[in-house]
Amino acid sequence: GGPREAAHLSSERTRRRYFKMDCSKWTTELELAEDVILVAEGGVTTSLRIPSIVLQAIQTPGAVMYFNEINAMPEQAQIFLHSLFDESRSLTLKTQGGKTVKADPSVIFMGSMNPRYPGTFDPQMATRSRIVSMQVGYPPLKKTVAGEPTPRINPSEALRMARGIESLQKYPYDPNMKKMSL
Repeated sequence: GGPREAAHLSSERTRRRYFKMDCSKWTTELELAEDVILVAEGGVTTSLRIPSIVLQAIQTPGAVMYFNEINAMPEQAQIFLHSLFDESRSLTLKTQGGKTVKADPSVIFMGSMNPRYPGTFDPQMATRSRIVSMQVGYPPLKKTVAGEPTPRINPSEALRMARGIESLQKYPYDPNMKKMSL
């Protein structure tokens, strides 16, 4: 597994609530601060502002807030999180008259990124100064058994799993495409 699985597993082992946000080049300050849902009442549909996943996490004692691909966020969205990652551990909500929401001291922040990946934004100096980073490589595609490199995953594993999952059993494996039915 990768960093996301590690973050989730560590929160399970420590019995911490796990919150995840998938970041992208479209992530905005507003999205980090609040969410909008549609509510229908008496035949009228209205929108209702609710706290974002980030706000929910920072107010949940013992939570783990995981930012998946944090460097996919534009620089402006990253900058919005600066006060959350420094000693003030708070967010200032511009859409609520500058209201400040402090993070519970027990909340842990985690994130992942693929440095220099096309379409990502290198964290600028202030962002980098607020994070502790470590390289986590991908597991090797082969393992050594009796001195010989062998694949970590045997292609037949997928077939064994498919045979054990009732909804997939009707999709047989057969190289003869004429026999395959969907």
